Amino acid sequence: MPSNNESDSVTSFTGRVKADGSGPFPAESGRYHLYVCAGCPFAHRTVIVRKLKGLENVVSMDYAHWYVGENGWMFDESEDGCSKDSVNGFKYLKEVYHQTNPKFSGSCSVPVLYDKKSKKIVNSESTQIMDILNSEFNEFCPTTQQKELDLFPTQHQKAVEELFSWIDPNVIHGVYNAGSASDQESYEKAVDIVFNSLDKLEAILSKQRFLTGNKMTLADIWTFTTLVRFDYAYYTVFKLSDNGKAPTGIFGKGPILDYSAQHGREALA
Repeated sequence: MPSNNESDSVTSFTGRVKADGSGPFPAESGRYHLYVCAGCPFAHRTVIVRKLKGLENVVSMDYAHWYVGENGWMFDESEDGCSKDSVNGFKYLKEVYHQTNPKFSGSCSVPVLYDKKSKKIVNSESTQIMDILNSEFNEFCPTTQQKELDLFPTQHQKAVEELFSWIDPNVIHGVYNAGSASDQESYEKAVDIVFNSLDKLEAILSKQRFLTGNKMTLADIWTFTTLVRFDYAYYTVFKLSDNGKAPTGIFGKGPILDYSAQHGREALA
């Protein structure tokens, strides 16, 4: 596992806030901060969990600008939906990474869970941050319902992990595989994987309200943040359809969808 030691070159941060107070990052209200971007599905996951658990006044948050320039994610409060870096006053997110470890050599990505006390990144992996927000700040949740909400319950953990094993590579990252394809054959193969996996999701969700049954889990959240961007981002930018032509000259491939059709989900428990 990568080390967070300043003397080591690292490519990611995988520390954990702990409710029991052990380790370098004990759970405290007001100590931690999220750096996110509204356009990023991976950051969006953490924003949703923070909201569901009622942690808005426990874990502060800043929104980076949606445009990723040559210096990476930046902060610009002049743009709607974006903010300044309210913690450090940095212009670029990469400054947060290099503050934690000057030898950092990985991708300076969002989301970031940051410790304002030690001025170090705790974690930069979205799925791990989701789990931390879900389980380690219950003491500070404002309502009993939010304290008791568990998006990764023991009885569903095996099912969630199995879902992640194919949804992550085939759907969440599958859309990017299609979008980055350099030839028609690779593109069509990637698109087929995406739509076959979407059919598999459809088969599951046509029979039950959520992916593991009648309760929302982390699996539903990280799937949702990709699906909700499908029409606005992946359809238009990556041409995940049979209409139009990608900028690379690759012709789109995919099903014709009828969004006016009745979904019938109100009948599911």
